[in-house]
Amino acid sequence: MQLVTIISAATLVASALGKCLDTGLRFGRGDLAMSTTKIACQLRLSGEYNGHDTREACIFFDEINQGVYVSVTRIQDNKQSIAEPECYDGLHKEVKNCSHGGHSSYDNWAYT
Repeated sequence: MQLVTIISAATLVASALGKCLDTGLRFGRGDLAMSTTKIACQLRLSGEYNGHDTREACIFFDEINQGVYVSVTRIQDNKQSIAEPECYDGLHKEVKNCSHGGHSSYDNWAYT
């Protein structure tokens, strides 16, 4: 099984730091990767986090014999919840803006 790391948005928003990956699965099938981020947020990544908690998900697709790894990390000390739309918004930028995925962090959350 091959794992693919989806990491960050290349768009640099004033409050965001991002870096695209140079290697890994190229998202020629962006629709598949985009649906992965939605599934991961619905099933595993949204909800309440303690400070500095990380949640991860790896979704494997038999049809392409590839897996997509995503994660969300609370980068502040306090407890806070992330709703599905915010989770999806952060993760989908990693797929949309970086052809191999990426990593970005904002004021409260880091997405891979």
